[in-house]
Amino acid sequence: MAQITFDKLKENCVREFCYKNTRATHGSLGCGTNNGGKFGIATLVKFKQTGKFTRIFELAKEVEDDCAEVIKRVDLRNLKPLIELCPDSVPKWIQNGNYTLDLDDKGWTFFKKN
Repeated sequence: MAQITFDKLKENCVREFCYKNTRATHGSLGCGTNNGGKFGIATLVKFKQTGKFTRIFELAKEVEDDCAEVIKRVDLRNLKPLIELCPDSVPKWIQNGNYTLDLDDKGWTFFKKN
């Protein structure tokens, strides 16, 4: 029977978010190939706020840490926004509502309905 804990689902979501937004194609921290322009703008905004330039690496780490903390604090009742944020990390059977939810010794666990 297919199953996944809510904590594991959030862990996968953090990984997906970082891969798509704050990691380069080779996996290191930095601006991904599609996000260089966004990080450039964010660097300029940060400069206007503080008067100092922030290295893209430092800015990417700050964004990644902040977003990872938010994802980790997501409540089970906010499953839909989590699915919208990281659809590749949430199994299709959960996205389609084909699951039961139970609290066990590992925490909240999704079980695929047969």
